[in-house]
Amino acid sequence: MTCIICDGSTLSRDCPVAPFYALRTGVTTATMETCESCGFTFYLPRITDEQAASLYDGYRDERYCRERAALEPGYTPDLNAALSLPRVYDFDAASILDYGGGDGRHIPPGADRYVYDLSGEAPVPGVRRWGGEHVALVMCCHVMEHVADPRALMAHLLTLGDAVYIEVPHEGAGGLLHEHINIFTPAALGILTGAPVTVTPFTFTATASPIPS
Repeated sequence: MTCIICDGSTLSRDCPVAPFYALRTGVTTATMETCESCGFTFYLPRITDEQAASLYDGYRDERYCRERAALEPGYTPDLNAALSLPRVYDFDAASILDYGGGDGRHIPPGADRYVYDLSGEAPVPGVRRWGGEHVALVMCCHVMEHVADPRALMAHLLTLGDAVYIEVPHEGAGGLLHEHINIFTPAALGILTGAPVTVTPFTFTATASPIPS
């Protein structure tokens, strides 16, 4: 197998599947692939569009939390509330699209604000559903770890705005297939975005710009 970020060789090992992931996707066996070059880790089989729609149906709503907590007792209402807290961003842009941003609550004020999300969640006041507008900045935060093809998504995002801000979690080595099907290293994110990477205790971030034609 080759790395889906840098095309390097990977090391494979079998890994368990989280019960909620198995329930919603039908996947019960999996392997974990770790790139020997950039350190990126990803899981096989890759999630399909239909499986993703099932997995994120009603994401973090009452039914979702109830079903997940029944299978994963650590997924408590308090944990869900903490995960849903608005994060603070300070972007200087006239228009911002939060791609995969739920209800758009994380978009800072002072800009034309748009959100696109697979869940179809209603936007918070002051945020509009994205209708294809080209924007000054696309923010895509804590999404790349969920998608089957990060390179394809990155190429798509670069067509939507003048700059693209990517944020992924700073995670451990993995070992259990759950909703995070990709685990990034700074090297992997740098290759994906073609941009310098900022490392914090909790995240890796990079801001990319389209290559002029």
